[in-house]
Formats: sequence, structure tokens, C-alpha cells
Amino acid sequence: MSFPRALTIGLFAVALGGACGGSSTAATSDAGRDHLVSSSLLAGTINPGGPPLCITAPIAVSGGQAECTVVQHLAGDGGVTSTTLSSCDVANGPCWSLINSPASCPDGGLTFTFDPDPANPNPPAGSLSYDYSCVLGG
Repeated sequence: MSFPRALTIGLFAVALGGACGGSSTAATSDAGRDHLVSSSLLAGTINPGGPPLCITAPIAVSGGQAECTVVQHLAGDGGVTSTTLSSCDVANGPCWSLINSPASCPDGGLTFTFDPDPANPNPPAGSLSYDYSCVLGG
């Protein structure tokens, strides 16, 4: 049985192939979007094409995976289809990854990236959004 363990963002970024700077802000974006931060959870919404989200809080990791849940919302003629995505570490698209990206987060932190659904690789602009929640580590 594996138990959750916490990695600081810096250590998690090193595991992903890079390092990142420190910040006292748990999640930031250029547009200042709100992201719920409690003593145990970081959550919010990501709109592709919007400013990047930069997570600098420690995220809990279990079995080498960040303890995050990501739900993709795809709007279409029949309404909105919501799908819980797997990490790209364990599945092919559609999936999510947390990466260290100095271009997206010049002050440090991790940002989400998304691999598209091979069956629908180019959905109409504005039709996608993602809700995420990540367990915070100590």
C-alpha cells in the first residue's frame, strides 16, 4: 500500500526535469483569476488561451503522481460534455500534465498542459475549459 507524500514544488519540478523559483502565492495568473486555497486543497478553472496558471504551493504526490483531479468541459451543439482526465503519465490524450515552464511562469511554479483527444484534436476555440483540484502537501 502506498501512502500519499508531499513534495515541494521545487522538488516536484526537479522530478519533472527542471527547477523553479519560490513564491508565497499558492496559485497565480497574469489575470489574477481566483483559485480556492484551503489548508488542504487548491482548485480553480483553466480556460485555454487565457493567462497561464502558475502553482507554487506544495502538491501532494502518491505513487509518483500529483494528487490532482482535472475535469475537461467541452461545449457543443448538444450541451457540455464533462470528462475526468487522467494524467499523461498514465494515459494518452486527452490527458493533463504539470510542467515547469519558465516561459509561462517566469517567477517559478508549475503549470498545467493538456494533450488533446485524438478523436477531436482541434475543438472550436472557446469550447474547452478545465476544472482542477489538487491536494496540498505539507
